[in-house]
Amino acid sequence: MTPLAPIPSPSVSVRADALDALSDAVLVTDLLGRVVHVNPSFTEVTGHARGDVLDNDAASFMGVGGLPDLDRADLCATLAAGRTWHGELWVTRRDGTTFLARCQWSGMSGDHRVGVFRDITEHRKRSSASFRTLIEGSPDGIAVHREDRFVYVNPSFLRCLGYKLSEDLVGSPLFEVIHAEDRAGVATMVAATEAQAVVEKRLLRADGSVVQAEVASLPVVFDGDSAFVLTVRDLTARRALETRMREMDRMVSIGTLASGIAHEINTPIQFIGDSAHFLHGAMTDLLGLLDDYRRLWQVAAVGGWAPELVAEILAKEEDVDAEYLAENCPKAVVRTLEGVSRVASIVRALKEFGHPGQAELAPADLNQAILNTVTVARNEWKYVAEVETVLATLPRVLCHLGSLNQVFLNLIVNAAHAIGDTVGNSGTKGKIRVRSSVEGPNVLITVEDSGSGIPEAVRPRIFDPFFTTKEVGRGTGQGLAIARSIVVEKHGGELSFETEIGVGTTFRILLPLGGQDADASGAP
Repeated sequence: MTPLAPIPSPSVSVRADALDALSDAVLVTDLLGRVVHVNPSFTEVTGHARGDVLDNDAASFMGVGGLPDLDRADLCATLAAGRTWHGELWVTRRDGTTFLARCQWSGMSGDHRVGVFRDITEHRKRSSASFRTLIEGSPDGIAVHREDRFVYVNPSFLRCLGYKLSEDLVGSPLFEVIHAEDRAGVATMVAATEAQAVVEKRLLRADGSVVQAEVASLPVVFDGDSAFVLTVRDLTARRALETRMREMDRMVSIGTLASGIAHEINTPIQFIGDSAHFLHGAMTDLLGLLDDYRRLWQVAAVGGWAPELVAEILAKEEDVDAEYLAENCPKAVVRTLEGVSRVASIVRALKEFGHPGQAELAPADLNQAILNTVTVARNEWKYVAEVETVLATLPRVLCHLGSLNQVFLNLIVNAAHAIGDTVGNSGTKGKIRVRSSVEGPNVLITVEDSGSGIPEAVRPRIFDPFFTTKEVGRGTGQGLAIARSIVVEKHGGELSFETEIGVGTTFRILLPLGGQDADASGAP
């Protein structure tokens, strides 16, 4: 068998005929990178004659239009060290065109390096076609951009942003569809050379409206060149569902409290009714007595004297106990007014608590919201606890008040249940303390109870959806999960807790005073 020509080293164990029999293109170099052998497949694929290739630098045939300098240096160092290298390279044909090849470089007898090349151009085209087919039907919006300009957008991306034709976006700047306040974050994300975590950003629709979306970026090779894929998932439907779930949870809470609220209203209504009946009887007696006085005045007016009539009137005064009526009628009126006021305050608190609130952030009085919630939940805590409110003077806070009412209710009811489980039927009462204060640029609201504390084993899970330690029918496991979503995701705040077994638990709500974080997140 003939040795590999023109390699003079007798230690070469690989024969020329073995390399020439391969269907893949093969190129052999010395340690300096000069070509010493090519097989027939190489000349066939590249169009280069064997004599035109030998003794030339292998780099002159590779990397054109595709191999960055860093990769070239890495390849050269790998080959010089005798290590194997796998990767993709662009190979230049005789006519100046290039094709993409998957290649493997390895050492041969210590003095030479062998490169095996396989043209993957058609494979890459088929992969690109499959990629396009896949992303054309994707329910998520997908856009490919290069140098911050769109080169491809799929139908879902067009629908998400309200465009009809891909021509409306292809070629236009990427950042034209990003909300101005979110562009810096997107610029950092799309400049990264590796996949980025999914983030929420605001995108601009064709009509100028804003859509909240989850956005992710991934570097890819698209149509043979480096690019970035931007995936977009419209959160409009999810946000609407979350809103409906929060509203449903609030209505469920109100429904659960309905019997207690009815009892709270029934007590003042009872003494309003009792006072009204008393006043009705009193007024009937007093009006009858007044008629008798009028008859007496009429007799007196004509100069007559009617001792019998006077005696009759005096007897009637004693019978109706006019002195008693005079003393207690004003008290009955006061009780009635107090009852009306109490009913009105309960109804007002319930109305304000149950109001769905505005879709946008709006200034609100959180102290009043806390007092309303305490009133609405009174029947949950009044038998097991005393509630103390320590409310500092707060500025109006930019927030979604209807949602925060739900948070306050969940925490107060949970505190009442924790204390109820501790005191049982002992007749003693625990303490719920609700505080508000200003902490730098934030408002801090704490709900503290004297219950038994949260067991260590369940602490990591208390914010998980549908997790509850309460018996069936007493809790859905949604309260704290929704509370955290409202405070953290919707307002950019923090919800945390401190607990000690046998002492109690304190939940801490930290909210930005101006709602800046929540506004920046674009939460609805």
